[in-house]
Amino acid sequence: MHRKVNTTMASNATEIMTDELAAPKMVDRSTFQAELDALRVREKAHTREGDAIAAARRRLPMVEVDGATPLIGEHGTVTLLDAFEGRRMLIAYYFMWNTGHPAPEQCEGCTWVTSQVRELSYIHSRDVTFALCCQGPYEESARYRDFMGWEMPWYSAQDSLDTLLVGRRVGRMHIVCYLRQRSKVFETYWTTIRGVEVMDNSFRLLDLTVYGRQETWEGYPMSCANLAVEIELRPLPLHWEVALCSREVVYKFLRKRLYDCIGPRSFTAGPNGYSANVLLILTTENKILDSLAKLRYFLQIDYRRVQS
Repeated sequence: MHRKVNTTMASNATEIMTDELAAPKMVDRSTFQAELDALRVREKAHTREGDAIAAARRRLPMVEVDGATPLIGEHGTVTLLDAFEGRRMLIAYYFMWNTGHPAPEQCEGCTWVTSQVRELSYIHSRDVTFALCCQGPYEESARYRDFMGWEMPWYSAQDSLDTLLVGRRVGRMHIVCYLRQRSKVFETYWTTIRGVEVMDNSFRLLDLTVYGRQETWEGYPMSCANLAVEIELRPLPLHWEVALCSREVVYKFLRKRLYDCIGPRSFTAGPNGYSANVLLILTTENKILDSLAKLRYFLQIDYRRVQS
């Protein structure tokens, strides 16, 4: 059961615990609808422009790549051509990987967008395969996939990155689209950084809300300077500790990511040195919040945000 944090646990916390967030001005229904109608004109123009860009993307020329380029899969070495699974098109996400590092030190962004890709039958019905090409070793990264509960095809492209990502920065996330014509493979499109947001639905839904994605670059319509995060740690199932990383490793990651930003005063020791409940004073730093979202998988944490 989620417990409230006692504000005496952290200094200067007496004015933090409040659920009253700043909000847009209140108007009558007709004024609201008029403003929304004006915005809808821009939304429709944005949709039409997106359709035009998508059409231009489909008309891009293509470049041949070696379909025999090796990948490592569940049953050993396969080829890029095999990754199509007999379909005409392939969407490959190149997952960033920190070889030799524990699970909580893997990329939050790649974890975020990959977690959004669940139901593949709609993609398959259009003769398209979606697959993950990890930029690290197969055995190590496949354990991470299994731990996260992902079911899409998973390969290691570690030994072929110079070929598959030629002209691009290896070690950065990429989406690459391929077309198969019999035994020949062609690259038709690629994108990176914010371009990989196409895999995500959470951001698109958050964009519809008054607080949006709650990232600093957005420019809030209200003041969101100081946020608090209330965290409750719960016992980990034993097999979680054994499978990928110990509770201590995860806790150290959590402490480092947040401690660096807020200092030691907000941490309160709990049993065995772990914090049972912690009140943290943060700014709207998206990397921290992404870390918290990912750590729900590892640390079984509950957290919520409040604002002064």
